[in-house]
This record gives sequence, structure tokens and C-alpha cells, in this order.
Amino acid sequence: MDTSQTALLGIISSLVATFLFLALRQIIINIIIPWFRRQIYRGVKIEGVWETEMSDNIKYTFHLKQDADSINGIFTHSQSTDHDINSLSYSISGFCRDGFFVGTAEPSAQDAIDHQAFLFAIIHREQSLYIVGKTLTVDSGKISSSNEVEFRKI
Repeated sequence: MDTSQTALLGIISSLVATFLFLALRQIIINIIIPWFRRQIYRGVKIEGVWETEMSDNIKYTFHLKQDADSINGIFTHSQSTDHDINSLSYSISGFCRDGFFVGTAEPSAQDAIDHQAFLFAIIHREQSLYIVGKTLTVDSGKISSSNEVEFRKI
């Protein structure tokens, strides 16, 4: 084997090894570590659909997905009138720890700027789970908090 073949074999084998190490890294980060986190997580599971209805035909809905203490999902705010339903959708990210759900919501529409932050206590009552708390919103440049809101898991 001459030197050019040896150099080529070295380059190819190092590229293959690099590819294998990168693939193994992705498997560990995306599959093994999340599986392990789910196995050792002993907190409350809040994954699912949560709803509350307010006055004036306003309905709030959370569709939550949980991976250990990380929470992601969709928040929908809809208001029905006599003629149609106005609906806004938000992307949620947050975490669940020590009996609390803390999160932020970003609007799905690119022309909306009404971000929200929220803190909810997780309560077990009447054989059902509830999240009770407040949201923070920005209205005309001022931060305001909502009245206490209670969601029930359905």
C-alpha cells in the first residue's frame, strides 16, 4: 500500500468515526437522556387538555405535552359571539416543579405581539386536577395581571 492509499484510508476512516460519534451523540441527547429523565421524574403529570370558561363567552384551553418537568403545548383563547368565533393561538413552553406550573406563551400569528407569562399552582380537588393562578400580559406598554383563573383537566 503506498502513501496516498494510506492517507486516503486514514481520511475515510476518520470521517466514518466522526459520523458515528455524532450519530451516537444525537441518540444519547434525543432518545436516551429524555427516556432516563422520564424514568426518574416523580412529579405530577399535567399532560393533557385543560379548560376554563370565563364570562362573555370567553374560553381558554391548554393542550399540554410533558417530558419529565418540561412542558410544551398550545394555548387557545376563543370568544364566541352571535355570528362567529374569534380565536387566538399561542405556543407554550415552561416547566412543572414543586407543585407549580410556570410558563410563557408566544402568539402563533407573526403579526401579534401579545406575549404572556403565567404561574399556576397545581391542586388536587374533588377527584380531579386543577391549575389555579394568574397570567401577566402587556397592554399598551403596561404590564398587567389577570384575575385568578382556574383550569380543570378534562
